[in-house]
Amino acid sequence: MLLTIGICDDEPAELSHLSDLAKTWAEKKGHRAEINTFPSAESFLFEYGFVGSMPDILLLDVEMGHMNGVELARRIRSEGYSGSIVFITGYPDFMAEGFDVSALHYLLKPVENEKLFSVLDRAALGRLNKPRSILFSAEGESVSLTADKIYYAESRGHYMHVFTTLGEYRPRMTVSAAEELFGSGFARLGRAYVVNLEHVLRIGKTLLTLSDGTELPVPRGMQGELNARLLKYTRER
Repeated sequence: MLLTIGICDDEPAELSHLSDLAKTWAEKKGHRAEINTFPSAESFLFEYGFVGSMPDILLLDVEMGHMNGVELARRIRSEGYSGSIVFITGYPDFMAEGFDVSALHYLLKPVENEKLFSVLDRAALGRLNKPRSILFSAEGESVSLTADKIYYAESRGHYMHVFTTLGEYRPRMTVSAAEELFGSGFARLGRAYVVNLEHVLRIGKTLLTLSDGTELPVPRGMQGELNARLLKYTRER
């Protein structure tokens, strides 16, 4: 399973320490992990334009500069972020502030290996048991869906037509932006489509069939690549 972990701390030494611990944990547990570090809440927000593209797990320093970790957590929660948030603090007095953002845990500095590993174990288990949420804007409204509800998306002009178990949505975005937003578990199909591998039933030389009966054209010579992507996805679930 691929886990994405974001670490936000304005102390370079602590940022490096937490990153090293997260890498050690992932290797020890056999997880593939993508770990990104940020020296401020503002740099984190600059990197992530869509809540749906944010990391599965966030390690947030409470005491930062202009925007602290609790304020960052409140902002992204209000926008629909549903991943695991772990606060890192040197002061236990801050712990009460995390209840309204559903923090998974608080860890006191200096962070001990085994305590962080235990919290990451819980976060990873939650990630396995909870479908990933995807948030986008469509026709003036914010739409939040779990990834499993999306069948596929098709590019038409300046819009993506996103077909789901709940109906069709039309966010204004490119096919490349949709592929990035949907993230792992989705595959690009030619120039116009992004498909959810969870809903793929068959991949033929010319047609791909989804669980709702939809058939999409397979570009010439792409069958082997799609089969490999589907096999890899199935093994990592």
